[in-house]
Amino acid sequence: MKQKHETDKINFEEKIQTLQAKLRERDDDTQELNRTKQAAEDKNKDFTAAEFSNPTALLKPRLARWKANNHEKKNLMDMYVRNVKIIEDAFEQIKEQTGISSVEEIVTTFVKAEEQNYSLYNYVNMLNSDIDMIEE
Repeated sequence: MKQKHETDKINFEEKIQTLQAKLRERDDDTQELNRTKQAAEDKNKDFTAAEFSNPTALLKPRLARWKANNHEKKNLMDMYVRNVKIIEDAFEQIKEQTGISSVEEIVTTFVKAEEQNYSLYNYVNMLNSDIDMIEE
């Protein structure tokens, strides 16, 4: 039983490290999006009356801004899709390990387990305080 616990602990730590790496990747993507957005804002400038006489000169910066905005939105969508995939993979692993097929049942099981852990934690604290009191 102790060996199984150690194996489960190692597997859990590996999964956590994988998820942390994915979160770091997401943070890097967010920083890249901020840089792209700043570059698009830098290109935005006021136009003079002479520039209005040449519609091409007026429309090219606008097109560049639209491209930058679309690129930013595409990157955001890619990031959201990756996050959804990570969550789906996590639920699939939970389903495989527990044999529970319903997401609602998984959530209920985790909530009940958390409540039980909290109750046990309080019970252990109470026993420790009783032991301290008896020792005194």
